[in-house]
Amino acid sequence: LTTWNDTASAGYVLPDEAWHVTAYYDNIRSKVQGLGPDVGWCNNYASRDLAFVCNYPMQARTEFTPRAFPDLTSLRSIMPAEQVAAINKPEENIYQPPDVFNPALHPPPGAIDVLNIVENGVEFRSVLNPNYADSFYVKPSAATLAAPPKVPVGKGIWLDQHAGDSFCDGSVDSFCNRGASNTCMLYGHNDGRNGMLFDGYSGWVVMNIPNLKNGFIVIKIESWHLTGEDPVTNGWTSINNEEGRRTTRTSSSGLRHYDGDGNSSSSSSSSKLAGSS
Repeated sequence: LTTWNDTASAGYVLPDEAWHVTAYYDNIRSKVQGLGPDVGWCNNYASRDLAFVCNYPMQARTEFTPRAFPDLTSLRSIMPAEQVAAINKPEENIYQPPDVFNPALHPPPGAIDVLNIVENGVEFRSVLNPNYADSFYVKPSAATLAAPPKVPVGKGIWLDQHAGDSFCDGSVDSFCNRGASNTCMLYGHNDGRNGMLFDGYSGWVVMNIPNLKNGFIVIKIESWHLTGEDPVTNGWTSINNEEGRRTTRTSSSGLRHYDGDGNSSSSSSSSKLAGSS
């Protein structure tokens, strides 16, 4: 506020660098890249062939929120249409913006209104607006979906997410987590550890990876989920619930084979695919 008050002669307009920390972060990044191999822990990843992550950015897709361009950065965005069609539809918010007036989010009469100072008469634009977001993020390209899947797509995958994830970008204009199960609609928290639940009966998870340059693919899978967490495969006895084929399923004792009738007393644990780079 002191800095803003000092700009009276300029019409109370603060330069962009007063609000953004891009230059500050770029300075930190350049110094980290110049560190020798004996400084820090990053280069210890060399034993796992991951030392390149210390100096090179990676492309990624995830179901976690918040994220910029939510519809273009989800795991579903790089899946062929046949795979997306086999997954449950994401939950929608039960109502559309705006919210009811919340006095806790506004300064009382006579107090300094920081938002008005920031806007200075110009409407604030969310990063949900693609033109605005391009100034801060590289807009991801859509995956090439022309080639059909070379394996049968999985039909037993469950999308586990919060309502309105398509609008969870972390901005002040985000509008998510307002589903039927929410007990406080004004909470609107953006943080979501979302993903896709699958087990040994779920079938193949098919994705087309765009702009692959160096061929190094990293997948984050949560293997600690319990049997029965995937609601789609409950009661299934074969992959994709299609009888008459030989199947392989993961159990606590490793990989086990099942006959076409699904005869076995063991059940597989569930896993959750959270993201890929």
